Amino acid sequence: WEESIDRSDKLETLEAHTELTPEEIVNRIKVAGVTGMGGAGFPTFIKLCPPPGAKAECVIINGVECEPYITADYRLMMEHADEILVGLNLLMKAAKVEKGYIGIEDNKPAAIKLFEEKTANDARIEIVPLAKKYPQGGEKQLVDAVIRRQVPAPPAIPVNVGAIVQNVLRRLQAVRFTQRA
Repeated sequence: WEESIDRSDKLETLEAHTELTPEEIVNRIKVAGVTGMGGAGFPTFIKLCPPPGAKAECVIINGVECEPYITADYRLMMEHADEILVGLNLLMKAAKVEKGYIGIEDNKPAAIKLFEEKTANDARIEIVPLAKKYPQGGEKQLVDAVIRRQVPAPPAIPVNVGAIVQNVLRRLQAVRFTQRA
């Protein structure tokens, strides 16, 4: 079975995904079984299908580490920036929104600079440097810090205030699974 694992580092560009419809993107993510990083393992495709009465206005990529001294998201951003941006564009297309944000803690200046350079000619994507504080990476805290909207108490979720939030690792998985599906 090990020979069936795709170990290629082949990066597909956004152009390779332009023919996919929003529904095809959501379905590929669903079939791949991509889930969130939280303990609940929330399926990513569900976030892309808002409940009745909710409408997504933006996608926020969470590039904020959840704990001090952790650098996993930072390394992913530095080593896979292009794939993360392709993933953001795929999610924006799937969610049918025109605005994307990437929240990055201000103690990661190299990542901020890298993404600002890569998105300099794309007004749809905004890089948001965020104060280093705990729990900045929490979904509700991130929405408040990035778009200045507070997510009400449960059962409300970020899409109730117009935001779909995803972690940088989920973006990499979304790209890899949509290109190989």
